[in-house]
Amino acid sequence: MSYMNNTFQSNYDYSNDNNFMSTDIGPSMRELKVQNRRSRPMDNPGADNPYIPKFISTAPWYAQDEQAVERLAHQRLGKKEPPSGGRSSVEESWYVRGKRAGPAATKYRKGACENCGAMSHKLKDCMERPRKRGARWTGKDIKADELIQDVDVSWDAKRDRWNGFDASDYKKVIDRYEKIDALQKKHNTTENQTEEISESGKNTPSSTKEEESNGGTNSGVTTPSLRMREDVVGYLRTDNKGLQYEPKSRSMRDTTGSHLLSDSINGSGFTKASGGDKDDFEKLQTFAWEAEKGGNHMHVVANPTAGEMEYRKNRQSKAANQKQIEQSILEKYGDGTAKRKRPAGPSFPSNGSLDSISNRQAASKEDDASQPGLKREKPTSAENVTILEDDL
Repeated sequence: MSYMNNTFQSNYDYSNDNNFMSTDIGPSMRELKVQNRRSRPMDNPGADNPYIPKFISTAPWYAQDEQAVERLAHQRLGKKEPPSGGRSSVEESWYVRGKRAGPAATKYRKGACENCGAMSHKLKDCMERPRKRGARWTGKDIKADELIQDVDVSWDAKRDRWNGFDASDYKKVIDRYEKIDALQKKHNTTENQTEEISESGKNTPSSTKEEESNGGTNSGVTTPSLRMREDVVGYLRTDNKGLQYEPKSRSMRDTTGSHLLSDSINGSGFTKASGGDKDDFEKLQTFAWEAEKGGNHMHVVANPTAGEMEYRKNRQSKAANQKQIEQSILEKYGDGTAKRKRPAGPSFPSNGSLDSISNRQAASKEDDASQPGLKREKPTSAENVTILEDDL
């Protein structure tokens, strides 16, 4: 036996020795390693993953089920599902908005919504306006049933934020802004043509127009200037000797510094708005306030067109009422231009007799002044004359 010899032997020699302890450990381990190396599982596309643990791939004995189905589909790469849920893929694969299942019922049905009378939902899920007395009690204005669809989508499509979005809806917004831009360009072109016509004898554009067309020194958007740079500011004018500029308030004052001058030429260069559109807007604003007190909610800033129309209607109705009142007064009392009858008495004197009467009156006044004690008789009826409208 080899193990009885005194010669040195390695483990490899011991494993090759057929007479080694009759256990045959060495050759069995080696052969097992070679066999395992040859039978090592490989990853094959489309096949089950060989590295899934046994406690996952095999159900335990207490969970055995004769009608067991595959429960590990979420751990495997399944077949690619066609996109679903979007209008771009399938037109009818998403919820139809605003479509009803059919015509509305004529009377209330048992089990329907107590508020609107539709069978597709209950009272707590009703999206209609809450009624004081619902369709269950009134039996009127019963709404049609909504179309309930069962859309089967994948896991990703169910969580897609843009699922069901129709990009053609946004085309309306783009068209509206394109129309606005076209009108703005047309308006700007008309203004430029008007300015060119108004400039008589000027063949070259001004410096301001050159800056606008060329972009100026800066390529960015420039803000419009508050004043022309060629104009001299108020506090540098030579004709304002009696004025001084106060930097703190940015205003022009007199030499004493106490009086604020509001004149646009000699003062601060600011003139308060008055007349024109300002007065019209103040009247419109006052009318809106008075109308709001009467219960008519009107806001001239939020909706100026409606406020202007109501204001015009109010003025027209007031003018019509005033004209009707004046007409009724004229019909009742007249306009005061009717001919009055000439009173009985002497005829109206001529211009010569009027001159003689005035001369006699002047002479009598002189006599009275010279003779204070002299008594005068009353003037005759010819001298006491009343001038009528018909004689003029």
